Amino acid sequence: MPAKRSSALAQLYGRMLGVPEDGLGGSLNLSLAQEKQIAKWSESAWNFLTAQVETDEGRRALIWTKDEKDPTAPLKPFPAHLRYLRELLDVLHYETRVVVDKARQMYVTTIILLYCHWYCIFNPATRVVLSKNKENEAKELIKDKIRFPHSTMPLWAQAALPCSKRPQKAVNYARNEFGGGDSTIIGAPMNVADREARGGTATIVLIDEAARQTAFGSIWQGAAPMTYKIIAPSTPEIGNQGAVDFKAILDDVVADNESGIVDPELEPEPI
Repeated sequence: MPAKRSSALAQLYGRMLGVPEDGLGGSLNLSLAQEKQIAKWSESAWNFLTAQVETDEGRRALIWTKDEKDPTAPLKPFPAHLRYLRELLDVLHYETRVVVDKARQMYVTTIILLYCHWYCIFNPATRVVLSKNKENEAKELIKDKIRFPHSTMPLWAQAALPCSKRPQKAVNYARNEFGGGDSTIIGAPMNVADREARGGTATIVLIDEAARQTAFGSIWQGAAPMTYKIIAPSTPEIGNQGAVDFKAILDDVVADNESGIVDPELEPEPI
C-alpha cells in the first residue's frame, strides 16, 4: 500500500523550490518499491549514482551527465563501469582532506559535485562551499553538474528529494522524509570562498581547480580548523601561488598517508 507522506508540506516545498507540479501528483504518495529504492540510494553515493529506475520505456539510469564534446550523444548515463570512480568515491567519503592531482575528462569534478549533491540530499543541515576563480564558473558547475543530473531523475524522485532551481549561485535542499534536507551548496569566487571558509563552519569546502586559484593556500588554511572535509581537485598548473601551495599541500598529504601520521589540526572530529 502506498505510504502517504506529508502531502501538503511536500507540495508547499515543491512549489517553493521549483519542483514540477506534475511531479507532485496532488499528493506525494510513494509506492513501497519507490521507498525501498530511495532508502537504498541513501546508503551510499555509489548506489545513488549508479541506480536504475523503471520507466514507461523500460529500465534506465537514474543519473545522467552532459558530454558536450560528443555531438551525437551529448547525454550519457553516469559511467558506472569506470572502476577508479568508485575508488575515488570511497576516498571522498571516508577521508577528510582530499587533494586530487587529475587529468582532464576523467569525471573527477563531476563525481565530486554529485557526491556533495548526494550528501546534501541524505544528510541534514549540510553546508558545502564551492570555490572557483569567478562566480560565473561556480554557477556553471552548479547548473551542469548538480541541477542537470537532478533534472534527469523521474519526477516522483525529484519531488521526494527536492532541490531548488534558484538562485543560480546556490542549491537549497528542503527537508525530506529520508533523513536529509535543510542543506545548501554555495558557489563563490575565491575571495568570497576565503571569507566563507574563515567566517563560519562548513561541512565540505570544495576548491575546484585549486592550483589555478591564487588564494588556494589561504582558503585551505582558513577552512582547516572549522570544516569537516576539504576537497581540492586540480589539473596541472604552474606560475602562480596557487600552484605552489597545491604542490606543497599535495606533498604533505601524500607524506602523511605513507607514514600513517594524522595531523590533529587537519583531522577534526567527524560531525
